[in-house]
Amino acid sequence: MSQTEVDNRLHRIANILLLNASFSHNIGLLNGKMGVAVFFFHYGYYTGNEIYTEFAGELIDEIYEEIHQNTPINYADGLAGFGTAIEYLVQQGFMEADTDEVLAELDKQIHHHIIHHAPQSLDMCYGICGLGKYLTARLAHTAGTKETASDLLNKQHLALIVERIDCSYDNAPLSDLLSIIQFLSDVIFYGASSEKARNCLDRAIGKLEGKALELAPTDEDLSLFDPLCAAVVLIQASENTGIQDYSDLAVRFLKHFEPDFRIHTNKSALHSSVDALKYSLAYHYLGDRLDNDICKEQCTKWLSKALEEEKESLAGFLLGHSTDFSIGTLRCSPEGLLTGYAGGGLILLTLAGGCSTHWMRLVPIHTLMNDL
Repeated sequence: MSQTEVDNRLHRIANILLLNASFSHNIGLLNGKMGVAVFFFHYGYYTGNEIYTEFAGELIDEIYEEIHQNTPINYADGLAGFGTAIEYLVQQGFMEADTDEVLAELDKQIHHHIIHHAPQSLDMCYGICGLGKYLTARLAHTAGTKETASDLLNKQHLALIVERIDCSYDNAPLSDLLSIIQFLSDVIFYGASSEKARNCLDRAIGKLEGKALELAPTDEDLSLFDPLCAAVVLIQASENTGIQDYSDLAVRFLKHFEPDFRIHTNKSALHSSVDALKYSLAYHYLGDRLDNDICKEQCTKWLSKALEEEKESLAGFLLGHSTDFSIGTLRCSPEGLLTGYAGGGLILLTLAGGCSTHWMRLVPIHTLMNDL
C-alpha cells in the first residue's frame, strides 16, 4: 500500500460524495447525510482543505432544514443518530456549539419516546439501545465536570433503558447481545453506572460466550459467528469498564475461532471491495489493541485486496449495488457510513493514520461488520 494510492482513492470517494450526498433523502448517521458529514469533517482535517469541512457544514444545515414532525427518532436513519453525531463532532473539535442548548428539544423527544413509545427491539439501529446511545453521548461532553440538571435527567432515562434490557434480553439474538454490550459499557464509562448495569453487562457477556460455543464455526459454515466483531466489542467494553476479563475473553475468541475463520475467508470470494476494507479495519483495531502480529499482517493483506481497482466503480470500489439495498431489516445507502462510500472513506482514513478509531464507537460494530 502506498500513501499516494490511498490518497488517490480517498479523493475519488470525496468527489463522488460531493456530487451525490445532497440528493439523499435520508438525514441519518448510518445511512444518510450525517454519516457523509462525519466523513467530510475528518477528510477536511486530513487534507487541510476547507472545501470539505465547509461542505460538511452545509450538509448539516440541509439536515436541519429537512427535519420535520415525522422524522424518525431511531439511531440509524433518524434523530438519535443525528444528535449523537453532533455531540461527537463538537467533542472532536470540528464544530463549536453549546449542545445543551442545541439539543435541548431533542433530549425532550428522546425522553418522551423512552417513556411512552419505547421500541420493542433491543438493537442499536432501530431499538432501545440506539436511544440509549444518544443519551450516553450527551453525558460525554460533561464527563469530569459538575453534573448538570440535563445530566441527571439523561441518567434517569438511561436507568429506565437498563431496566428494560434487564427484563428482556434472555432470548436475545447474537446481534442484540452485541448492541447491549456496547451500550451498557458506554453507560458505565460515562458515569451512569449502577449495580444493575454492571450485573447486566456481565450476564450479557456470559451469554455471548455461550452463543460463541453454540454457533461455533465449522469448516462448512462460519457465517453465524464472527470472532473479529465479538473481539472488537469485548475490547471496547474492557476499555470502558477497566475490566481485564473482557479483553482476555476477546483474546480467547481469537485464539480458538480466528484461525479457521481466516482460512474460510481466504477461500471465499468477497462480494465487494468494502467487505475487504472492513476485514482490514477489524484486524487493524485488534492488531493495535492487542499488539498481535497476525492481525497486523491480515490488516495489510486485506487492505491490498480492497485497493485492487474495480473497473465497474468510479471510486475503484465495487459496492455490489448501484441502488439502495438491505442487510437484514436495515435499509442501506451506497453513500452511507455502514456499507457505502462514507464508511469506506473513513476506514481508509483510519488505516492511513488520518484519524483514530474513535469514530467506530458511533457505529453498531456488529452491523458495520455484518456482511464480512
